[in-house]
Amino acid sequence: MTTKPGTQFGIKRRAYMMIKAAFAENGIKMAVPTVHVESGGETAAAAHQATQTLKKSKAPLEAVGDTP
Repeated sequence: MTTKPGTQFGIKRRAYMMIKAAFAENGIKMAVPTVHVESGGETAAAAHQATQTLKKSKAPLEAVGDTP
């Protein structure tokens, strides 16, 4: 299908609305983007300890791959 410049966005939006309506009619739910953030535990404690150690030593961080 060929469209005039700028009209493809309206066509795409309408197509997505039609797909969403068809899914809703058939009981299909769209996925909702989520982010899982783990808190606490050993990983958080280790990260905190490393941060505190760096602050005390004031050592500069080395970039990955900077070895001669």
